[in-house]
Amino acid sequence: MKKTILWTITLAFVLGQANAQEVISNQGDSYSTTAGKIDYTLGEFVIETLGDVNNALTQGFHQSGISVTNIKDYNEGLKISVFPNPVRSELTIEIENIGNDYSAEIIDLNGKLIMQRIVNTSSTTLDVYQINTRVYLLNLRNEKHEKLKTYRIQKIK
Repeated sequence: MKKTILWTITLAFVLGQANAQEVISNQGDSYSTTAGKIDYTLGEFVIETLGDVNNALTQGFHQSGISVTNIKDYNEGLKISVFPNPVRSELTIEIENIGNDYSAEIIDLNGKLIMQRIVNTSSTTLDVYQINTRVYLLNLRNEKHEKLKTYRIQKIK
């Protein structure tokens, strides 16, 4: 019986260590070697914690492995890159094997259309310098106006 309790406590401790804190940051990095691992974040501090019953997000700590930019993928066969994100002035959209005209639309989180451009080359640059600093959604649509992909874009100063 004592061995079972000891084994259960040891297992709970080991599994508990696998759930290390992870957070979102735009500056920092992670490095690992056989000697150890180091994570660092520049100029960040805890400013807000959001969550629901199943999830929690604390803004301001370093996150070593998760980067959510593609929110919804309606066409998994289409290879699209959107960068840089966060963006200051020019947002680049690259589409592999482009064969059609696409529409790129930037909307705010209230659904207001901020910008719309035709994408008909493999690399298109959007000038976003004049739009306000905040989070936007970038929707890519085909010629039938069907959504193909949605990205979360962070506009910074």
